Amino acid sequence: LFNDTFPDLWVLNVLRVERAGSVEADEIAAEAERIQGRAGLPHRRVLFVNTDAGARLAPGFRALGWKGESFVFMVLKRLPTRAADTSIVVEVDADALVELREVILLEEFPGTPRTVLDALHASSLVMQRQGNGRHFAIVLGGRAVSATDLYSDGSTAQVEEVATLPDFRGRGYASAVVQRAVDDLNQSMQKIGQAVYGEARRNGLLMRPAGDWVGIAPPLCTTTDEADEIVAILESSIDTVVGRQT
Repeated sequence: LFNDTFPDLWVLNVLRVERAGSVEADEIAAEAERIQGRAGLPHRRVLFVNTDAGARLAPGFRALGWKGESFVFMVLKRLPTRAADTSIVVEVDADALVELREVILLEEFPGTPRTVLDALHASSLVMQRQGNGRHFAIVLGGRAVSATDLYSDGSTAQVEEVATLPDFRGRGYASAVVQRAVDDLNQSMQKIGQAVYGEARRNGLLMRPAGDWVGIAPPLCTTTDEADEIVAILESSIDTVVGRQT
């Protein structure tokens, strides 16, 4: 994957390995050198989609001098066990988070050049547009002191980039911004389920909306043709509703 506009950003320029098979780390590293080197990239980065392959090859990459990192995706499966004060959280635009993002980045990577900081902000605007990004923050004295991003395609969503300025940590702010993002997401998903129900009902199909789900319970005597008609109405209703919201 390459991004010609931001060649210095390793997050946007990566060799993605989907099926590693029996190849070894040195072979993949050589391929990264060939492809990314030819493209003139200042870095080399390989992303393994399969975690087992990544774990198998990690020692070999480390022996070659590479640095390994693991990404963890946490799935929301239940309600929170403690309440967070979301009343202090507001939705903001990306420009309101520039200072916060830069402080956090420089905390982890001191000395990051100004050009890279600017490129990261510019690339985040591209990602926001492509991923329907929204931003939630706690703003004190005109400064965003804690924030998170929410990306959604209408059926799947991701909360990421949760960060709090050093002087404001330990106050539950991160929990608050994440909870606000999840609350807003749940509300929008519920609206989708209700909207699909309404559209299907207008087309002669009764169902039960439940959050981001809709359920149908046709009788056992339903014929194959009737089942096909149910599926067709459901598919058409979903397409119509999603089309309105994109």
